[in-house]
Amino acid sequence: MPLTPAEVRATQFATTRVRSGYDVDEVDAFLDIVESDIGRLSADLLKSRDEAAVLRTQYDQLQLRLRAAELELAAAKAKISTANPQDIRHDTVEIARPDIGQFTGDGAAALAIAQATADEIIGSARRQARGIRTEMRSQLEAQLAELNKSDATDT
Repeated sequence: MPLTPAEVRATQFATTRVRSGYDVDEVDAFLDIVESDIGRLSADLLKSRDEAAVLRTQYDQLQLRLRAAELELAAAKAKISTANPQDIRHDTVEIARPDIGQFTGDGAAALAIAQATADEIIGSARRQARGIRTEMRSQLEAQLAELNKSDATDT
């Protein structure tokens, strides 16, 4: 079972009447230091757990947003493959960024890494979408030119 600061404070040592034994003042001074350190470490642990919970929640939210972006990209690919070049839209998606300043230490570092990773994924998805749009536009224009050519020869 973990030792708490209160348990350290409540600990009593038996004193001896014989000269061999511990100096009560030294033991008390040491226990004061141990109590202080355990209290600080306990507070740090609670703070770290709270930050980890927040980061897990934000990670889950980023995963959901990434999945939504992937689904949107798949839908856009499907729409582009059947669309007329004039109907293709070039919308952009704005992503809200969490305030990294509210975190400290490892929490801030982890959030910064997660944000950088998310930025890379979003950038890659945007580049891929641009490539797909360009490729689809070329294919549609080639098909349109082929149709115009076949219409011209039929008349």
